[in-house]
Amino acid sequence: MSVESLVTWSVTLAAPFTRGQAAEEGADDRAVDRLVSAGAWRRCGRGVYVASAVWDAADDRGKHRLAVAARLLQKDKRWVGARRSAAVFYGLPLLGKTLPAVPQLLRGPEGGRAKAKNRHERVATLLDEERVEIDGVGLASLARTVHDIARQESFRSGLIVADGALRRGLEKEELIALARSRVGWPGGWAALKVATLANGLHETILESLSWAACHTLGIEMPEPQVRVFAGERLVARVDGLWRAHNTIGQADGLFKYNDRQGVIHDKRQDEELEDLGFEVARWGWEEAYKPTGVLDERLRRAFARGDRQQIDPRVRLLPTTLDQSLEWTGLIAS
Repeated sequence: MSVESLVTWSVTLAAPFTRGQAAEEGADDRAVDRLVSAGAWRRCGRGVYVASAVWDAADDRGKHRLAVAARLLQKDKRWVGARRSAAVFYGLPLLGKTLPAVPQLLRGPEGGRAKAKNRHERVATLLDEERVEIDGVGLASLARTVHDIARQESFRSGLIVADGALRRGLEKEELIALARSRVGWPGGWAALKVATLANGLHETILESLSWAACHTLGIEMPEPQVRVFAGERLVARVDGLWRAHNTIGQADGLFKYNDRQGVIHDKRQDEELEDLGFEVARWGWEEAYKPTGVLDERLRRAFARGDRQQIDPRVRLLPTTLDQSLEWTGLIAS
């Protein structure tokens, strides 16, 4: 095969490959080294390569997917991508912008060492049903991925991932059952708390972060995505509602306001909600990320004011279903 054909093959493959796979396409050692030196192929580990065009075209998550696939080509078939590395394949939201510098892998203890060699490649019980494959890459199942992150990371990080997984089809009952069966593992109780409190109606990372903050602060988590009607007219679909306190919570990221009209719309909406008897509290990323003394005080003051309010008798409050939420946020077709 010509050099041009080898490059075309590697780009079409759009995945890492071994020196052995390249040899099957007609690339001897000299051809491989020449393509690497010329910058057409990128070395991803010992004896593993990827087309430079494929790597360069990938975003950060795409590059991590390639790195995971490359690392697994160097391991035996017992290994799978796990934790944050698996979360990237599932498209799950993650707290923080930095992805793992090294692929996070997992395998069962059968037929080899029973302890982890390092913090990136761990050994633990891994059932057959907890192994899946996406685009030819072995991964821990969606439930197992969420469970391990919830066990090993902070509560808020676990809740963000769990909420995202529920929005991607994971059944809450499956997550709870897994957490209950592994409650004796390190971090098992934390994972069970995440599984119990996770809700697919938490539509954004900021909402999940906010409700995790409420729980940590000892504030009841609100009903998510409640629709507020005045008679037959929809006034708003709110991020959170504390019915007992006549209080609405709105978690707003700066990205929401692309123009002045967005600010005006929300101001008018808040005024109408307040005219109907609700107290409205808004906050952003900083308050949700560092809530002590800020978000808690804001909500408690809002609750105190809301407790004195009388709700307009025209008000109707309707919950939002998960299917409705997914449709309205574009995750499923209408």
